[in-house]
Amino acid sequence: MGTPEQLSYTITNSGDDTLFLSPPSSILGAGFTIVSEPANTSIPPNGTGSIVIGFLPTSRQAFTGSLQMKAQYNVTVPLISLSGTGIAPILAVPSQVDLGAALVGAVLPGSVQITNNGDDTLHVSSVSFTQQGTKFTLSTTGAFTVLPGTTGAVNFNYTSSTESTDNALLTINSDDLNSATKSVSITARSGLPRMSVTTKDTINFGSVRIGATGIAPLTIKK
Repeated sequence: MGTPEQLSYTITNSGDDTLFLSPPSSILGAGFTIVSEPANTSIPPNGTGSIVIGFLPTSRQAFTGSLQMKAQYNVTVPLISLSGTGIAPILAVPSQVDLGAALVGAVLPGSVQITNNGDDTLHVSSVSFTQQGTKFTLSTTGAFTVLPGTTGAVNFNYTSSTESTDNALLTINSDDLNSATKSVSITARSGLPRMSVTTKDTINFGSVRIGATGIAPLTIKK
């Protein structure tokens, strides 16, 4: 959808006298246009001519129409039926992705799934991050395609040198006619391990027999 297609229709004079066409021809029905009339309006017996029809759909649907040509000397040219279907890609992405947490300095990989819910090939022209700093970096760069009914991915990494919660906006540009640019909110966190000791202020073993082993609870939590 959105890209004009052209087809040439051949007219054959199956009679025993010259057919004299009388342009202009006309189109009934939306989406179809006459690109060029026959170069020669006089077609001898068993001769042929051609007319070029363009099809430019404006939506994802089936189109029908008819071509009406005229001829001189009361010769009736039958209506020629026209049909075509508009197709287009549809880009679908999640509105947000939470990568979770990673240790400070570690690399946390992530991805955003791109689904083509349309009936034509989706062409992704570019992807980019908008962020403060450079903690999110793209692994997927350049243009790529996603076939109808299939899923692709934009891969990236997150790393931080300090404990923090970070956000970025992933922008995807494509040839989706209804929504050429879509954005995904990305969140990730980095932190350090924590340890706590849970016990009394004093470890009291109580009364223990000489030579025996006393046991007192000591809980360590991360």
